[in-house]
Amino acid sequence: MRQRWIAKGQKRIEASRHGRRVRANGQEIQKRVTALEKEIAELETREKELTAELEKPETYTTGGRATQINRELMEVHERLAVANAAWETAGTELAQFEAEASAT
Repeated sequence: MRQRWIAKGQKRIEASRHGRRVRANGQEIQKRVTALEKEIAELETREKELTAELEKPETYTTGGRATQINRELMEVHERLAVANAAWETAGTELAQFEAEASAT
């Protein structure tokens, strides 16, 4: 009888540990999604700033300034593509995690 009680207690402890690991995993994915959303917003803001700079006539009066802005704009586009792909992946992971969590 005592062993059965100990076994049930051990199962509860293991279930509790498992639950904490699952919640921590979900929180980690959510943090990643949030960080990527922040990065994407910052990159989009920088993209708008650079585009606005290219629209100004005075940008073209300073030698090489337009080229420098275009290079940075290309880099921002590349980083944005990578961040968006990572965000989509993390969002899919989060959706799967939430679906699995609600199923149990």
